[in-house]
Amino acid sequence: MCYLPYSIFHCCLFIFQLTNRAGNAESKAKLEVKESADKHDKSPTFGSDLKDVEVEEDMEARFKAKIKGVPAPDIHWFINNEEVTSSEKYDITFEEGKAQLVIKSVTTTMTGVIKCKVYFAWILSD
Repeated sequence: MCYLPYSIFHCCLFIFQLTNRAGNAESKAKLEVKESADKHDKSPTFGSDLKDVEVEEDMEARFKAKIKGVPAPDIHWFINNEEVTSSEKYDITFEEGKAQLVIKSVTTTMTGVIKCKVYFAWILSD
């Protein structure tokens, strides 16, 4: 099997040999497989923007974004430029291209800007 880094082709040569007392027979076949276009690195993009949310104190706030990228990007959430992670206060998920931040009980100190940053290899998308 041959594979060239960053190549979109994989190739393989199959050789079948049969031997008996009467002689030999050989058959060859070459297989080339082109990777599908959706498997190559693609810059991350937002399929939908975050929507403004207004809730009362101690209520739950939910932010959602559709995110595309190959391979799947790393998602980071920020409240007023402070990164938040999953905890008792925050539920963060990313499944099948859907990123979500749930603030389980908002306080007035959380009023401000929510950001979802998408990291993909060496690229950053706000």
